Order: sequence, then structure tokens, then C-alpha cells
Amino acid sequence: NVFLLVESEIKTMKRAKIIAYAKINLVLDVIGKRADGYHEVEMVMQAIDLADTVLLQEAPRNWLVTDNKYIPPNMNNLAMKAVTLMQQQFPNVPPLEVTLQKRIPVAAGLAGGSTDCAAVMLGINRMYDLGLSLQELQQLGAQLGSDVPFCVGAGIRPRRNHYAVGAMSFSVCCISKTILWSFHS
Repeated sequence: NVFLLVESEIKTMKRAKIIAYAKINLVLDVIGKRADGYHEVEMVMQAIDLADTVLLQEAPRNWLVTDNKYIPPNMNNLAMKAVTLMQQQFPNVPPLEVTLQKRIPVAAGLAGGSTDCAAVMLGINRMYDLGLSLQELQQLGAQLGSDVPFCVGAGIRPRRNHYAVGAMSFSVCCISKTILWSFHS
């Protein structure tokens, strides 16, 4: 498992430290365009050593702390959306402070937001003994983003996703734009 939870902190202080690893696409193949404007793609993804650190701790209200000026500290962040989703599903989950120590570059196509989101879900699952399996966490995570299920389980495996061109990050968009142009030619 590519996420590390510090057991002693979880049990005694209701805190968790999760290492959230980036991913790269080893293979990206556009296989078609759907009626809703999304593109079907097949990918083989691999978790890599580049990682963010996600810290969770109980707080008076939900809030985000980050060391990256490009990430707005608000509830629109995927990590905070994960907190909200878990609290909606499990009312016993209290307000949490999420601290993101970013090492994965923002908007680089490395799933930094998705892996932080997955880390929050894994941390909450362990902190509050929710008993969710990886498959159940992946199903919940799919509501938040198409890379989140991979980030919950990580490893190498084929994956089929759909993307809107405008929703891709800049570096992926440059690669994908070329692929999509050649695909539509």
C-alpha cells in the first residue's frame, strides 16, 4: 500500500499522517469521444516516489492549510471535498483540519489533487474505524475524480477514464491536445 498511516497518532490523538504518492501515465491512448464531450482514454498508470504529506487532525471546523501558494485554502480543494463526502456518508466524522505539505507540482498531470483526496479518505477510514474496503473507498472516490480510485489502491494496472479536454492540467493538455488533434484528423 502506498499510503502510510502513523498508527500511534491515530489511536491516541485522532491524528493521521498519510504519504500520498504521485502517479504517471505510462500509456495514454485516446479511444473515442463520447456524446457528452468527454474523451474515452485507456491508461496504464504507475505510482512514483514523488509524494505529498497529508496531515489530518480534529478541529473546530473543516479547514485546509497548505504550504503551496497555488492551492486556495478553501472547500473546493479535492482533499476538502473528500472530507465533506466522508462526513456526509458517516455523520460520526467530526470537523477536520487538513494540512497539505505539497511536493507534487500543481497542474502537472501527476494526480496531486487526486492522491491527496485519496489520502484523506484512507486516513478518515482508519482514524474513525469505518471499516471500508479499498473497493468501497474507490467507489466513493470515483464521485470526486476519475484518478481518485487509482490513488486509493495505486500500483500498476490498466485504467479506462473519460476526460474533458478543458479539464486536463496544462502539461497533460499539451500532450493530450496533440493526441486528440491526431485522433480527430
